[in-house]
Amino acid sequence: MSLPVGRIGRVSISRLICGSNPIIGSAHDRDLIYMAALMRHYFTDRKIMDLWQTCEQCGINTMIGPVNSPAAYGEDPTMRVYGQYRKERGGKIQWIAQTYPDAADLTSSIQKAVDNGAVGAFILGNIADRWVQLNQIDLFAETIEFIRKNGLIAGTAGHALEVPMTLQKAGIDVDFYMKTLHGDNYWSATPEAERPAKGL
Repeated sequence: MSLPVGRIGRVSISRLICGSNPIIGSAHDRDLIYMAALMRHYFTDRKIMDLWQTCEQCGINTMIGPVNSPAAYGEDPTMRVYGQYRKERGGKIQWIAQTYPDAADLTSSIQKAVDNGAVGAFILGNIADRWVQLNQIDLFAETIEFIRKNGLIAGTAGHALEVPMTLQKAGIDVDFYMKTLHGDNYWSATPEAERPAKGL
């Protein structure tokens, strides 16, 4: 089976891609405290590889996955299982890495993605939201440059619309943006009174 594809830089990406929140047990679960553990328990290494293999059989050629996500409480399987999948099953699915740069260390998370076969990398949305809120725009330029220097397509995520607007205004050229598109009235959304200023 094949799906239509688009292209970002040199990378051909299926119009539907595979996410990773269930794999690492990251969910909008608020007081359903068992959900994260339930998802992590279900997604064994074999189940993760089965998921990626099914994706490939359905024409999905790309997945998004984190580099040691803090949401996985030190048990993020993404890099380890990705290497295992390619070696044991001959998997071809491409990996776009969600990375966690910070002002004290912009590159370590990205370097792990490079070293483990990612074709692209982007800045986690929460981090990008915070950098915009704190007017730390120079951090975007340095991070994007490092990603590109290592041959990966480079982007940023963001929950706040101010992220792409600010980068466009600053003339920071990224290969792609990843932006959430949803209402904020779902059950597990952060209550409005508890949200930071400007919707970030």
